[in-house]
Amino acid sequence: MEKPDKPNTIPHAFRPLLENKEMVFQMFDKFPLPIEAFAPNGISVFANSAFLELYTIANANLVLGKHNIFDDALGKGNKDLRNVLKRAFNGEALTFTFHPPAGNFVKAGIIKEKPFEAALMDTHFVPVHNGSELVLVICVYVVITLYKDGGKL
Repeated sequence: MEKPDKPNTIPHAFRPLLENKEMVFQMFDKFPLPIEAFAPNGISVFANSAFLELYTIANANLVLGKHNIFDDALGKGNKDLRNVLKRAFNGEALTFTFHPPAGNFVKAGIIKEKPFEAALMDTHFVPVHNGSELVLVICVYVVITLYKDGGKL
């Protein structure tokens, strides 16, 4: 049984904001960390400016409604990530450290060239529920190491 928020708690204070996805996305767009949000079916519904900049994606509309994390080559080809995705999309909040392939968006025709040569990232999966229903999975990417133009950034 879900416990109701007490009126003087932080979750209670933010509840009106969190119930408005557009307002949350406006807030996330200002974050300096790359953030992407996915619908329960794995389709990308939000990518903030830091995410678009990291992957050199000129326009969010190239990804939104098109990129499916389950169909992504990385999601299909990495057994550990597939397991993490299954857990996250079943409502578990968790962190996964991995080397994202720089060429997935090139293969999908979203960008023309790889934005970086190699990277190591922590990805924080945060499921968002409305009651017992999963409505979003927010992914916050923390770049640990990024290699570009032959050097470490």
